[in-house]
Amino acid sequence: MATFTTTGASVRVSATKQISGTSVNDFTNSVVYTVTAADGTTQNYTVVVSVVLSSAKAITAFSLAGVVGTINETTKTILLTMPYDTDLASLVAVFTTTGAGVNVGATEQISGTSVNDFTNSVVYTVTAADGTTQDYTVVVSVALSSAKAITAFSLAGVVGTINETTKTISLTMPFGTYVKDLVATFTTTGTSVKVDSIVQISGVTAHNFTDPIVYIVTAADGTTRDYIVVVTVALSPAKAITAFSLSGVVGMINQTAKTIAVSMPFGTDRTNLVATFTTTGTSVKVNSTVQISGVTAHNFTYPVTYTVTAADGTTQNYTVTVTETLNVKDVSVVIVSRANTLPDIIVGKITFETGADCTTSVEINGTHLDAGKGFVHKAYIYGTTESLTYTVHATTTEGINIQQTKVLTSDNSNIFSYQGNIDDYIKYLIPVVIHIYETYPTREDFIDVMLPGGVNYFSLFQKENIFSMKEATIRELYNSINIWHENNKANLKSAWPFFSDAELKAVSILNAVSYLWHYGNFNMISRAGCVQVNELITEDSADYIYADGKTPPIYWKTAVGMTDYLNSKIGCCTDHAFLTKALLEEAGFNSRRVYIGVAHVMTEVLIDSSWRTIDATAGLMVNTSMASMIEKTPRKTYLFFTPYMYFDSPLFFSLPLYPSFPSYIIGTGFEEGGGATDISQINIFLGYYTTETDQLNGL
Repeated sequence: MATFTTTGASVRVSATKQISGTSVNDFTNSVVYTVTAADGTTQNYTVVVSVVLSSAKAITAFSLAGVVGTINETTKTILLTMPYDTDLASLVAVFTTTGAGVNVGATEQISGTSVNDFTNSVVYTVTAADGTTQDYTVVVSVALSSAKAITAFSLAGVVGTINETTKTISLTMPFGTYVKDLVATFTTTGTSVKVDSIVQISGVTAHNFTDPIVYIVTAADGTTRDYIVVVTVALSPAKAITAFSLSGVVGMINQTAKTIAVSMPFGTDRTNLVATFTTTGTSVKVNSTVQISGVTAHNFTYPVTYTVTAADGTTQNYTVTVTETLNVKDVSVVIVSRANTLPDIIVGKITFETGADCTTSVEINGTHLDAGKGFVHKAYIYGTTESLTYTVHATTTEGINIQQTKVLTSDNSNIFSYQGNIDDYIKYLIPVVIHIYETYPTREDFIDVMLPGGVNYFSLFQKENIFSMKEATIRELYNSINIWHENNKANLKSAWPFFSDAELKAVSILNAVSYLWHYGNFNMISRAGCVQVNELITEDSADYIYADGKTPPIYWKTAVGMTDYLNSKIGCCTDHAFLTKALLEEAGFNSRRVYIGVAHVMTEVLIDSSWRTIDATAGLMVNTSMASMIEKTPRKTYLFFTPYMYFDSPLFFSLPLYPSFPSYIIGTGFEEGGGATDISQINIFLGYYTTETDQLNGL
């Protein structure tokens, strides 16, 4: 809209009359105003309008990561305070401007895109449309931390529970803790911690925590937060029985197993006993009944459970087991001296009784020897010192355990001993001396002897432990013996350490065959199972000789099967000798049979270039040939006996079968060609000994 004055009568733009201050025109392009004079003449005026360029160059808004800056148009500065821990090195600005363009240095800035380092102040230059410029200095700072938490808190190693909602810290100290002088260990995100006005140093500053304490944490930005620390002390967990007795007999308390064992005198009535006890708990009950020391009675025939309750409500059970001491009424022990550098041998039998039906054992050096069940018991003991410690263990049918330990020495009245000069009494095959008609009056006692480690000698060689009794061939039979031998080699070597491996193998075969049958003379054909001859006997008699070298008669063959043969109840010397030879040869030994007159057959085996005599019928081995024995060749003669030597009569083989050698085998009591002068003097030794029989006299 133009305002104008004219000397003409009217003004028009094209055909439109123009009124000053009223008419509107588009001046984007030039506009021609035509002025008409009063005389009708006209004059054109061309109006050209142009617009001056803008000089605006302000930043009207500025922010970094959502933080809005404060723009000071007077100082042309923009100030921003970023949150704590903001990285200023790489921030993107969002801004608006009235200018035509914005630069930082020579770099054009694009809002929401351009990245700058605001570690130091940054100058933004705004250029107006008219080319003029304006600088804005952007200054960014980082706010101080407002963190003011206690993140960990402990007293004397007890970790507190921090509740960030309620800003409380709770600790329960062990019973008995002195809380008036405790030092707190803590961590915090603040810059300082105080209690009242006192600065707190973790691990140093002590306090009285009887009442709650307020810890004040100050942040870097000066703000604060309170934490209330509440300390309580736990009730006592003590719940031990520290002493227990019945009728003056003090119980043995095992605090690990929580058991109390009381061993009352033999014959004590256990049905109404009153316990005297002390405890660290607040109460003691049996079931629901409160126990009063020195007052409350119980039936202790069976174990009784005492429940102790602590101040903190926890409980502990103690099992009280009352037993009666064992009545060891008879101990018979023999001490026999050995060579100068070897310890003495101690052997004997213990008999004792229990106040209840018990399963019992006798323990020597950690080995338990079975002593039977019931009320009366016996066990055999042995050792290698002049004193012997044994422990009797008993378990009743109710599971009550009893034990008693005793040390026997040569001073004990229940020990009788022999101290002799046996310089050449070198070694034992079995560490047991049997005084057969005094200490062990019966065959049952004799055979129930032990090898080292508590292995029962008689049971070890039971045929059922060696054979399946179903073997069909010599090879199968030998394989069974060999497996048994390897499995028991350690026991055998321990019992007879003086034997070589080859000798031990021969001994195993000897014992295996010895234990197959009870003896039956080959004339007793009416006795069930008696084997006169068997399929092992061949017509080849080349290795079957008389002791004097003459050839014996040849026996016939029979068709007895191996399984039936093994299961025969009775066997004669022919069976023992022939089977022993066959098994020795299967084991790789050179072996032969030896015939003595018309009475007996034995086996010889070649070991280490020396012939040894094996008599499986009698259950013995001599370290020389039968010919050497008959010739009485001077040499040490070693004997090995098995319990079956005494199956029918201990005299059967000693006198008639070794007529020129009896005193070398049995010792005092037998003379050549004669019988025992006094049967009570017969002493049987299991083991090695010498032909110097005068050294054995008097045993």
